[in-house]
Amino acid sequence: MRMIPLLAVCVIVIGSGVIHGLIIDRWGSSDVLNQAAASLKQVPREFGDWKSEESTISERELEIGEIDGYLARVYTNQVDKSTVSLMIVCGRPGPISVHTPDICFRGAGYQLVNQYERHHFASEQKTDQTVDAFFADFTKPGTAMTPNLRVFWTWSDGRQFFAPDSPRVAFAGKPFLYKIYLTRAIERVGEPPETDACVSFFQLAKPVLERSLFTEQKSEI
Repeated sequence: MRMIPLLAVCVIVIGSGVIHGLIIDRWGSSDVLNQAAASLKQVPREFGDWKSEESTISERELEIGEIDGYLARVYTNQVDKSTVSLMIVCGRPGPISVHTPDICFRGAGYQLVNQYERHHFASEQKTDQTVDAFFADFTKPGTAMTPNLRVFWTWSDGRQFFAPDSPRVAFAGKPFLYKIYLTRAIERVGEPPETDACVSFFQLAKPVLERSLFTEQKSEI
C-alpha cells in the first residue's frame, strides 16, 4: 500500500498558510538551507530489515509548499512485510512548521478520530534518550481502500528531533527545518502506539537519520 501520494495533499494545503510565515522567510534560500536539503540524499534506501521504494512529489506541490528538498519512500520490512511511509520535507521554518496532518488529511476527506497525542520514542541504544512526536488516527467513511491511517510527525532543526506545542515559535530564527512524517494503514483506530510498526521503524531509523542529516553527527564521520 502506497501512502506517499496521499501525504502530498499536505503539501498543497501548506500553501494556504505560507503568507503567515515568519519575517525571516522573506529572503531566498541560504547555503545552509541548500546543504540541509541536499543531505536528504544521504539517507540510505535500506537499513536493517527495511527496504524502500521511491515516490515523488510534483514540482507544483513543491512550489506551493515552498519545499527546498524532500525524501518520499515506502519502506517494507522483509521479515514481517509491514510497510511504513516515510516523508521528510525541508525548507524555511515558516512554511515547514505549519499545517500538521490533522489539518492536511481533513482536506483529503479523512476525519480525525481523536485529538492527536504525544508519543515518546525510546532510543534502542540509550533507553534514557527519547524523541517526542505527535500521532493521530484518521478514518475515511465509506472508503474500502485505506479507510484508516495512523500518522506520526515530528520536526528537526538538524541537531535533534522534537515536537513542540508551538512549532512556529519554537523554530523561529532557524536557517532551515525538517518535518518528518511516518504513515501506515491500520485495521483499527485506537491501537496502542507502543506496538505500532512506525515506532519500531523509527527506533531503528533514528540513528540512521542522525548520521545523514545532523550537522554535528556528519562532522564526526
